[in-house]
Amino acid sequence: MDVRHQILTHATRLFAEQGYDGTSVQEIADAVGIRKPSLLYHFRSKDSLRENVLAEMLAHWNAVLPGLLLKASTEERFDATMQALSEFFIEDPDRARLFLRETLDRPRQMQAMLARFVRPWV
Repeated sequence: MDVRHQILTHATRLFAEQGYDGTSVQEIADAVGIRKPSLLYHFRSKDSLRENVLAEMLAHWNAVLPGLLLKASTEERFDATMQALSEFFIEDPDRARLFLRETLDRPRQMQAMLARFVRPWV
């Protein structure tokens, strides 16, 4: 696993557990085992890191939804989407926690991200 991916993985976990405001860049760097300047080389700020964590999560749906919706009949679309969503969150529960936390803590920002990544397919 490359350093950038490690940073995203640990940031997802820490943001999910402690919230965005409760997590420092230093904590993420420590979890990855790198120095803070090294983390900031990959992501210019904590905000940029958060955006990348969420964008990566939502980009998955941008890639999955078109195929899912094309394969399923109109009646099957909701069930197929919920099944895929459940599997995605069960695979990594931190994603589910982070998604819910961000939706509750920053509804406007999440609504904008969902509109950008998911809305075209719904």
